[in-house]
Amino acid sequence: MYTTLDEIINSLMVQLESTDDRAYLRLFELARVGLRELSFDTAKHIKTSLLNINTSTYSVSLPTDYVKYTRIGVYNEDETISYLALADDLYIGNVTPSNASETNQLETDPPVLSDGWGVGKRFGRGGGQNAYGYYRVNHNRNRIEFASNINATQIVLEYITDGLDNLDSSSNVQIHSFLAEALKSYIWWASIKYKRDYPSIEKQMARKDFYNEKRLARARVQNITKSEALVQSRKHFRQSPKY
Repeated sequence: MYTTLDEIINSLMVQLESTDDRAYLRLFELARVGLRELSFDTAKHIKTSLLNINTSTYSVSLPTDYVKYTRIGVYNEDETISYLALADDLYIGNVTPSNASETNQLETDPPVLSDGWGVGKRFGRGGGQNAYGYYRVNHNRNRIEFASNINATQIVLEYITDGLDNLDSSSNVQIHSFLAEALKSYIWWASIKYKRDYPSIEKQMARKDFYNEKRLARARVQNITKSEALVQSRKHFRQSPKY
């Protein structure tokens, strides 16, 4: 189910009847761009990293090949992940304000139901409260920042990579067979789209062929069965916690 980038380039060179080493290097560079293009929204190479939280800044730096996160959580003893909650209102400024408000939502929100013992417990407050902590991505500083009361020292980060792992050191990068034709089509289109000796109709056909192969590859890679969708919908059903 997998092929290598080297095999894809050599196959294309055979079709082009080219054996020049300079042509190989040129196609290899075009393949880098094409592989990144396919990785963003088609292949979606997922990588998992265990990152230590900097307790002085309550943050972790994003990996160099990071594109977009898919999951952020903490690792449990039963080999599962408990997810942190996204907090869009979390302050991520460089300077801590001196006039921070001491307003407590638990104190300002009126109780829905009192327990009658004068303790002040509240019931039916609603969901959305996360026991592990809250986060927000700070793109300007290239890191994930957490609320100071986060209940963890490490986080599990699952993220989409740019698909170029070890591409600088070796051309034997493993590529799923579903992506091979799409990548080959991209290399061919990119190799002729700026050349004047190719008619515009041929360039348009090459571009159209690439996007057709890309759609086909995406449909194959992202295929999900009805039973898998049903399991996922049931898995994420939760009742509202009571406070």
